[in-house]
Amino acid sequence: MTLYLFNAPVMTNYGLFRFNKIGVDDVKWMMESGYISAIGHEATAKLFSLVTGIDVQPNRLQVKMNVGDTAIVFWLNSRQPEGVVITDINTLERIGYSFGLITMLERAYNE
Repeated sequence: MTLYLFNAPVMTNYGLFRFNKIGVDDVKWMMESGYISAIGHEATAKLFSLVTGIDVQPNRLQVKMNVGDTAIVFWLNSRQPEGVVITDINTLERIGYSFGLITMLERAYNE
């Protein structure tokens, strides 16, 4: 079972998924066992690193989750205008963010 890091909540395959909000302490604990970054934007990877204290590198990766795989989602509370890059924690705190956990529960029946 694989843990991925995403910058948006996406379903990467057909099937049944669960999406729950989780806290930063849970994120750090889960990442201790290893993860694969699928965060495609350098700025988002830096913000993820800033919030968790764990080095996250950008990686434009096509993911197809399997049953039992999970993904931590770093989710900004609002979409920023084109070209805006958040570079500091104060701006991030003003905008707001949360973490979510996507879990693939089962494959689609017609797959």
